[in-house]
Amino acid sequence: MTPEHEPDGESPRSPPKRKKAPRPSKEHLAQAAVEEEAAARAALEERKLAFGAALAIPLTTVFAASVVGVALSMGPAILVLAAGTLLGTIALFWGSLRTLTGDAPLSEELEHASMASPIDALADRKRMLLRALKDLESEHAIGKIDARDYAALAATFREEIKGLMREMDDSLEPHLAVAERLVAKHFAKIGLTGDPFRAPGRVDQAKDDALAKDEAMTKDVEDPASITRSRVTCPACEGSNEPDARFCKACGGPLAGAAAAVEGPVAQPDSPVDAAAPVAPERAADAPEEGGKDV
Repeated sequence: MTPEHEPDGESPRSPPKRKKAPRPSKEHLAQAAVEEEAAARAALEERKLAFGAALAIPLTTVFAASVVGVALSMGPAILVLAAGTLLGTIALFWGSLRTLTGDAPLSEELEHASMASPIDALADRKRMLLRALKDLESEHAIGKIDARDYAALAATFREEIKGLMREMDDSLEPHLAVAERLVAKHFAKIGLTGDPFRAPGRVDQAKDDALAKDEAMTKDVEDPASITRSRVTCPACEGSNEPDARFCKACGGPLAGAAAAVEGPVAQPDSPVDAAAPVAPERAADAPEEGGKDV
């Protein structure tokens, strides 16, 4: 017989009622407040004592060493300095030990530094998940994890990372308005109005500068029509040649008249070398005969 089917005439057993925790009375609350105040006062006294010891030990050591050095000699003064240094080191280690064991409170600087905000914890968790995802990808690349397990674990890690990023954004959202007000106040103080990152007219000025630069570059490029007009046409084969060409590159015919029409009259050769330049083919034709005579 199972517990679901009970015999007739018997009522089902009711679950045991949980006892509510007793509410703290006003006396307990007042006593807790007094204890907290006493603990805070003791912590303050402890910090004052530590600060006083940190100042008193070196000052007393230097003063005692100076007095001993003047009254006796440098040897006893050095011993006093060594004793003061040893005493300060022992006090430092003793204070650190009491702080680690909880007998002494942390300093205010360390206490504020130890108070990590929730965003720091979320950032640490996100960093850990990203590292785990990278390790998972490495193991999948070398074949330690099959594709199905990798896809499932990677999807889980990515979803958790997305959730952490959403939580970080939600935690920072209440501070965005305050940050925007501070930034606007700072830019108003230094004289920037409107969009602080792009002053009014700066974008239009940049566009005008770019257009002017493009126009200048376009003017520097020669007109294709003028380039075509400046070329030389061969009278024999009507081939297009460069303005400074003397012979047609298609048929090899002379272009002296066309070159003179474009560039002006051809300069007369002043030296014998220049006068002999046009008859270079004839010399090339006579070269074999002269070579035969020499042989």
